[in-house]
Amino acid sequence: MDKKKLIQLTKNDMNNIGLSSFNHLSISDERGSLSILHESDQDFQINGFSIKESFSYKGSARGLHMQDFKTSPQIKIIEVLEGAILDFVFDINNPNFVYFFELNDLDKKSVFIPSNFAHGFIALANVRFRYSCFGRYDEKSETTFNLLKSAADCLNITNVVLSAKDQAFPELYCEL
Repeated sequence: MDKKKLIQLTKNDMNNIGLSSFNHLSISDERGSLSILHESDQDFQINGFSIKESFSYKGSARGLHMQDFKTSPQIKIIEVLEGAILDFVFDINNPNFVYFFELNDLDKKSVFIPSNFAHGFIALANVRFRYSCFGRYDEKSETTFNLLKSAADCLNITNVVLSAKDQAFPELYCEL
């Protein structure tokens, strides 16, 4: 059986695999404040844009999802607004590894995920989550990698709940 190797990243290791993180900046003066959540000099060649927020109960698993990066690419910038998650990314150009890291509201970070990565998370607490998607969503171009249940088992996380949609895909297995 082909297993994917789970590799835990620190937030400083993200650049080594093609992700990038941005510390939220806050500027205050007598008028009020401005928060800068993500800033980039990248030239986004996009066809569509959306900003989504979700709420998930502790133990909820979402993903791993991605759009076909050749025909319908979608770049994501994610952030945790309240709570904590174990975030998982899978680079289809490096299919032997699944990377994960903890992200929580205290981190005050946004994470940039390129279009060649599938993304998902397991909620470690009740969580409010935002993702900005650069590129139009196309259900026919979406791929799901069903490995969050296996990852949870490897990491001794119990009571994980996946959607029926995610469970319908063949399960992939992980090992530490």
